[in-house]
Amino acid sequence: MKCLNHSAVVALSAALVLGGETQASDERPPADFLLEMIDPSLCLVPPADMSDAEIIAMLDSDDAQMAPPVSGTWRQDGDWQAVGQGNFNTGSNGLVAGTELVLRSADDRLRFLCLGLARHVDTHMTEGQADLVGPEVATVSGDTFMVVALVGGRDGDTFVPQDELLTDSGSLSLVRSDDETMSGSLTLTGRLGDEASAETVSLELELTELWHHDGMRVVDWDHDLAVE
Repeated sequence: MKCLNHSAVVALSAALVLGGETQASDERPPADFLLEMIDPSLCLVPPADMSDAEIIAMLDSDDAQMAPPVSGTWRQDGDWQAVGQGNFNTGSNGLVAGTELVLRSADDRLRFLCLGLARHVDTHMTEGQADLVGPEVATVSGDTFMVVALVGGRDGDTFVPQDELLTDSGSLSLVRSDDETMSGSLTLTGRLGDEASAETVSLELELTELWHHDGMRVVDWDHDLAVE
């Protein structure tokens, strides 16, 4: 897959504005609030002076050094190329991780996905296998991570949330390479919003390299606090 190198990802991640209304129900905090609890700089879009054509040109590069640290496929009315970067942090309460992705359709439409992973209830693993759930889950068993995600577009330097991704099921695999890096994979199926007519989507990601980031906070859902 022809994708972005680290410097290109940094360029794509040069700006952030979290906000706007989501379609989250009254029974749970909105996704943008939960993502900001994990990392206020998680939802990122390319800077305004980088055009869609420039982004697509980088995605089409044959340069081997343009391979991204995170890549995969988003399935929503066809396959979308997913390209971006990811970070993680660990603390006394376990692990938190997140990815910022550019989504490209077959006809060169671009969307943007920000996704956060936080340990759920009694999960304290920092590497290994775990199930993925959304914020609506009633009960969990074994190591389980909650998924919080927003899909959107951009307006200048601003990320504009359009849909909340509610996870129905998924799996996560992580291997700790050293203190600064981690690798693995992620798959999930879900829906865009909680309406009966919500569109079903799926995501498959190869987490070639996640980078340690002290700014991410490990969330203690037991006490509704960010403890790190």
